[in-house]
Amino acid sequence: MELTNEQQQILNGEKGETFDPNIHNAVMHTEDDSVGENIITTVIVKGYKLGDKIIRPAMVAVAN
Repeated sequence: MELTNEQQQILNGEKGETFDPNIHNAVMHTEDDSVGENIITTVIVKGYKLGDKIIRPAMVAVAN
């Protein structure tokens, strides 16, 4: 089965975005006073969404 770009969506999470546990999986915690609490500092693995269903959450590092 091949998916078209219209069917799938990449859930990157971007550095500086607020962590959302519904679409992100925090796999690392970093101490960084220069960014706020629950802010993504690194995207480790991209996540994927198919329609309204999360296939794989994005794996991210979160500050403080």
